[in-house]
Amino acid sequence: MDRTELTIERNALASLLLALAVTAIIVWMNAMGVVRLSSNTEQIVASNTIVEKIQAVREAFQVMESAERGYIITGDKVYLESHTQDSAAVSARRDELVRLFASLPSGQGDLAELLPHVEAKLAVSRVNVASRQQGFERARARLQSGVGKREMDALHAVLERMAAQQTARRGELRAQRESIMHELGRNITIAAVVAVSILLYLHFRLLKAMKLRHEAEMHMHHIATHDALTGLPNRRLILEHISQALHRCVRHKKGMALLFLDLNEFKPVNDQLGHKAGDMVLKQVAQRLQSAMRASDRVARLGGDEFVVLAEDIADKEDVCGIVGKIDAEIGRPFRLHEGGEVTISTSIGVAVYPRDGEDMETLLRNADTAMYEAKRSLSNCFCKEQTHLRRCILRKEEAA
Repeated sequence: MDRTELTIERNALASLLLALAVTAIIVWMNAMGVVRLSSNTEQIVASNTIVEKIQAVREAFQVMESAERGYIITGDKVYLESHTQDSAAVSARRDELVRLFASLPSGQGDLAELLPHVEAKLAVSRVNVASRQQGFERARARLQSGVGKREMDALHAVLERMAAQQTARRGELRAQRESIMHELGRNITIAAVVAVSILLYLHFRLLKAMKLRHEAEMHMHHIATHDALTGLPNRRLILEHISQALHRCVRHKKGMALLFLDLNEFKPVNDQLGHKAGDMVLKQVAQRLQSAMRASDRVARLGGDEFVVLAEDIADKEDVCGIVGKIDAEIGRPFRLHEGGEVTISTSIGVAVYPRDGEDMETLLRNADTAMYEAKRSLSNCFCKEQTHLRRCILRKEEAA
């Protein structure tokens, strides 16, 4: 695994871990917010229930007192039975209120104040009812003494204060609820922004790593398929181009030409002037060949002073001779060296044309190579392979004509 792949994997893992961490934080914050909201809601519900029970105790006492007065005034047993039932209802409401207050922080103190008044009112009511059995006048005198009213007023005052406390507490809880919801929304927003920022940062880091990897792969591919000195395609790549060009020629029924070039008088340049001068000449040859050919043509360096030109869409021999003429003219111009020096060289070109000189890549390569060596041997600029014999191209040196 190379360094680029390791960087990509590390970035991907970091992105995943940070995304999971941010997600966990968001979930935790939401869970804590939900817990607090749930607790707050339970407290509000409990406060509402206490207020309702306080009102129920108050109403139960009023009903009981009404039955008490009816029995004292009329002596009717129906009122007496109703009073007994209402007293039991008051006790039941009291017990419910006791259970609710038992869970509150200040519940014990409130109960310590409330329960004596409840018991006192119940006791006074029982005495008032019992006094009616001793006569109406005795019972009326007891009512007129106001003892029952005083206990009822004291009980109402305690219940009113307790209800007011619960109402105020309910307001505080609702304000707290709004604060919790606001805080929860703010935290979620912050967490979401942080998460998106981290993911975007890591995304761009990952894209950058992928870009670096792609560039590294392209660079390695370029090194593997191009000549290090001239930057031209090497043997491996030009063979791929030739194979693809043959497929296109077969499909579209068109011709193509394969030109093998060998530089004449190049060895003395290397031997006498040095490899640096030879490298300069090879670079200039590559540049001139590329400038002389069409955009659709391919120029490659096989190695040493040998080059290949692949020309597609060739209709006849005259097209090939035109290409050879351009190449010969470009190579024939002097090559500049360092410190103002110049050298002049020439080239021998062997040409093989599809389909006349071969219908497969191996045959075309062999015939182009043979034609190049024949051109070099006969001191001609160019030879073309044609059927079973070699024939000079139209362009040739006068001394070889």
